[in-house]
Amino acid sequence: GYAQIAYSLGKYKPYYRFDFLGIETDDPFFAGLVEDSVQNSVGLRYDWTTFVASKFEYRYLHADSADSHFGVAQMSFAF
Repeated sequence: GYAQIAYSLGKYKPYYRFDFLGIETDDPFFAGLVEDSVQNSVGLRYDWTTFVASKFEYRYLHADSADSHFGVAQMSFAF
């Protein structure tokens, strides 16, 4: 599951997202393939126009096997 909050400040939209993934040990499909994890993301979206936006995001992932930090930059177009 996940929860996200965001607030629009004109063309800017800062946001925070919390993701949680918990797989039961007896799950017939995902047990052994996917590990439990918690991810926190914070980012900023900028709307260039109605159809173009940029997003910059920092993610921290805490998983059973290891922790990781990474950044993401995205440009999206809609039509």
